[in-house]
Amino acid sequence: MALSIMNPDLASPPQTSKIKMALRITNPDPASPPPRDPSQPKERKTFGVEIEFMLATLEDHVEDLHPEEGRTVRGLGGRWTGLYDHIATTLKAAGIPTIIDKGDKGSYSWTVTDDVSLFTSYTFGYKWISVEIISPPYYFEHAALDKVAQVVSVLKSTYRIVCDESCGVHIHIGDGLRGLEDDTLRLLFAMLWTFEPQLDTLHPAERVGIDAYSGSLRSTSWLGYDQINLGRVDPKQGLEEILKATTNAEIVRLMEHKYRASGYVDRVVYNISNMKKPYLQEFVKRTIEFRQHESTLDPIRITNWITVCHGLVEFCDTIETSRIEKFLRQHIDESPEEYSIIQMLNDIGLSPQADFYASRLTKHPLDPISGNDDMISRREWMV
Repeated sequence: MALSIMNPDLASPPQTSKIKMALRITNPDPASPPPRDPSQPKERKTFGVEIEFMLATLEDHVEDLHPEEGRTVRGLGGRWTGLYDHIATTLKAAGIPTIIDKGDKGSYSWTVTDDVSLFTSYTFGYKWISVEIISPPYYFEHAALDKVAQVVSVLKSTYRIVCDESCGVHIHIGDGLRGLEDDTLRLLFAMLWTFEPQLDTLHPAERVGIDAYSGSLRSTSWLGYDQINLGRVDPKQGLEEILKATTNAEIVRLMEHKYRASGYVDRVVYNISNMKKPYLQEFVKRTIEFRQHESTLDPIRITNWITVCHGLVEFCDTIETSRIEKFLRQHIDESPEEYSIIQMLNDIGLSPQADFYASRLTKHPLDPISGNDDMISRREWMV
């Protein structure tokens, strides 16, 4: 079944170009975004990216065990006492507006901040410092993907970095300050529920399943948790539960992490929490967060994954509802062996990404993709 959306070929390395515009939406009451005028064409979706990694520093009296690696490793200071300033200055020198952030929201610059959940098992005499780089919101277009590629290229050419197992790449997809329409949200999570086993094959084993920060929809969402507790895990029934939801509250209740309402930080791998209405006026991030991808500074891997996340949302926002529901019911009971992620990507109009991932899956068929075969890997220096 071939259902197609318009999508550029982003499987190749991006080329640097000027960004047309970042997200700047004027709205007097962000807590109550105006409804979209159905007579007007839809705007491009917006995206953001968060990249986590561990950065190596050396004190002056400590021997450098990897002098051949070059790049800056001494005189960087601590998190808030030099290093983050150094990173921001480096990126600004490359023409990338960057700030240091300790909690401010709504910035239109790249942001350098901390994530205390990150760690690494490497030592080699280094003092390892956790870093999270957060993009501003961009409209989805080639120029914005080029900027992401430029940022990671500057980072890996300047610093010694390891992307260890605790680190990830998180993608946010939204529609400006409007959030996503309830029907788009319903169809998107129906699609993610249906194809979670296929999507899992794109990621390493440690990023799949039950995890405090990226739990499976089918096991850690309220819907999945309720099915497990009742002793009848039934993907088809779960799909119908999602499809019959009619309000934002019903969709969020089914798809949010089972502990989220209790104040825990736990999040499902496809995090719906930012879409809960009413939106908080001071919190402008109204997005779906795709949390599963392992950390990497490979621009081709990052931009292809951004494109897949965007493509999933765009598909659910543009294709006729009845066609999507038929498509999901057709495949809900099929395993990745019966209906692969490559077939699914082709069917929703992401053929360049299907080709990209097919070349990687040939090395690890039907298993979560390992990052260890890459030059850019959590177990090798970024070169």
